Amino acid sequence: MATGTWFFLSAVAVVAGACDSGTLQPSFHADNFGDLVASLLLEGKDSWARKKAAEDLGKTRSKEAIGPLSKAFTQGEDLALRKVALKALGKIGGPEAVELLSQALQDKDPGVRVAAVEAFAIMGGTEAIKALSRVLQHRNEIDSVRAAAEKSLSSIRRDLKDRLEVWSQSVGFRLHPQVTSTGSMN
Repeated sequence: MATGTWFFLSAVAVVAGACDSGTLQPSFHADNFGDLVASLLLEGKDSWARKKAAEDLGKTRSKEAIGPLSKAFTQGEDLALRKVALKALGKIGGPEAVELLSQALQDKDPGVRVAAVEAFAIMGGTEAIKALSRVLQHRNEIDSVRAAAEKSLSSIRRDLKDRLEVWSQSVGFRLHPQVTSTGSMN
């Protein structure tokens, strides 16, 4: 099943369940289906439905979802929802997501900081590498967050190495042996 179809059916099920259970108020109005899911994320009473809405907004990879996900993270009291919102932001990426994830790395809750690290791993790229490197340089960070940062950096490195190998094969370019064996040139 195509991702868009899965998202639509998943969101229909979540919203339908929310409407049946009274999670969404009768005064609710939405211009489009994305607004409906965003409203469920921000206004829903059911914790599972709110987390599912955050996941589904991340799967859209739409920059329009950053606002509702940002509110869910910054204004939310549900710790699990805040973590899911961060991972959804990691799927979307972009400067706004980087800023929010960077803020989350300063959160008082170590679980939120680990979720931010994992979201940076999902996002990948230069900004993620910089942020994760800063986590490792922070001497007072707890072991679980540092371990997540190390694991995330390794994951990004493997992904970059795999992409480089595919590119080099497609253009007939031979990589230096150290790049193919370690992922970096030392």
